[in-house]
Amino acid sequence: MYTSIIYCILSVLFLSGVHGQSIFSKLSQDRDLLFNAKYSVGHVEIESILYSLSGNATTRRERYYFNAQQKVLNGQTYTVETGARSSFQNEYKGDSLLIKKTTFSTGPYSQRDESIVEYQYDQHDFLIKQIKTKGSTSIYKEIEFTNDERGNPIKLVIDGGKYGSEVARYDYPNNRVYCTVLDVNNETLSSSKSLIDFTAKNSKYTYNEYGDVVDDDTYKFSYKYDNKGNWVKITRKNKSRNKIDHIITRKISYR
Repeated sequence: MYTSIIYCILSVLFLSGVHGQSIFSKLSQDRDLLFNAKYSVGHVEIESILYSLSGNATTRRERYYFNAQQKVLNGQTYTVETGARSSFQNEYKGDSLLIKKTTFSTGPYSQRDESIVEYQYDQHDFLIKQIKTKGSTSIYKEIEFTNDERGNPIKLVIDGGKYGSEVARYDYPNNRVYCTVLDVNNETLSSSKSLIDFTAKNSKYTYNEYGDVVDDDTYKFSYKYDNKGNWVKITRKNKSRNKIDHIITRKISYR
């Protein structure tokens, strides 16, 4: 559970204004912030403090509001050190299928920017296209996905292929995905691999009674939980440096 949570918070995966510019980010986009499914969350406030090697801290504060299906309706983020702010509003079909995201962002040296992204699906409700209909087009205007039978993307093309493409191969029995970035001539630019499901347990790691990892290859983790079994504080310690490098706290309001 922890690895997926930390990835979501750091990348603002399914919450950010720009989604799916890589296959990895598309896979993570489909995961919500993780809570105990027995209880319905109304909103959550998150503070994430990340310490660099030099000891400098970056503090990010976030707030998200959920509908009855536990999908995010809207949210705000604020980075204390830079003053950068963003907010977004999601629109759903049937309260669960994201069809539109409107994002507003400001920074210390930039004007307020608004972007709108619309999402299109096939008959299986697999995402096949997202289109930026308003906002800067310097990153992308249109992203197309080709999916496998499970709905996971096996190919991603940005703006008709003017930047090349990305392809993926899935090894489901071993929980691995292998991605390759290709240029416009189908020459390999880079290759990488990742877990498909970050919530799956690793036999090499140690877990607590809540199913959260407390010791892995690089870090040790400690947790505090509320009376619903949801974590409200995570402290991460880098084992090689023997120093805490990340602290996340959550204030959860239930329905």
